[in-house]
Amino acid sequence: MHGMDKNILSNDDSKKLLDNVNLIIIPIYNVDGALNRNSYSRANQNGPKEYGFRGNAINLDLNRDFMKCDSRNTFFFHRVYHLFKPEIFVDTHISDGADYTYTMTLIATQHNKFHPVLAAYMDTVMLPFLYNGMDKKNNTMFPYVESVAEIPDSGIAGFLDIPRFSTGYTSLFNTISFVTETHMLKPYPAQVQATIDFCKRYWSSRTQCRTNKSGKTES
Repeated sequence: MHGMDKNILSNDDSKKLLDNVNLIIIPIYNVDGALNRNSYSRANQNGPKEYGFRGNAINLDLNRDFMKCDSRNTFFFHRVYHLFKPEIFVDTHISDGADYTYTMTLIATQHNKFHPVLAAYMDTVMLPFLYNGMDKKNNTMFPYVESVAEIPDSGIAGFLDIPRFSTGYTSLFNTISFVTETHMLKPYPAQVQATIDFCKRYWSSRTQCRTNKSGKTES
């Protein structure tokens, strides 16, 4: 996230977004895990040379702690989240799951968790804006899906972000929420660029994502 922070704060076009948007960034959420670096815990990950560990200092999986709040990390996340009450929340990840064609996949909160007006805005305005923007960057994005059984032939389903996950928790408070999952088998520079492209796109959504009189999304 540090590179993206620097990118938006040093670029004049990007800085204009801050005239209309309050941007809150947690650069490293699992500080303990980030400092517990190695090159071997995810043997198939394609870079960087060293990376952090999923567990924190007492080996809690912070990615599944948002409802039970066992860790101090999650406790302080709750305080920050409820202080600022964001309209949009994004949690950036690297996926260790199935082998996808695309570098970037996206988990969007299920629309039926929201009030119908908010759900319609996310489904018909914001998501097309995000997907179209990634296409324009030649960084096609695809929904994050899971197979119903062991192989995809059994069918696929969208990921259910229950409240123990970050977006499942934030959506309880009517925050449009996303998890980005860049593919661990893709080259690391491509993963970073896909994340930057997505973040810049959603940062701009507050000023550019709107509907015209015909009901079509302008992007």
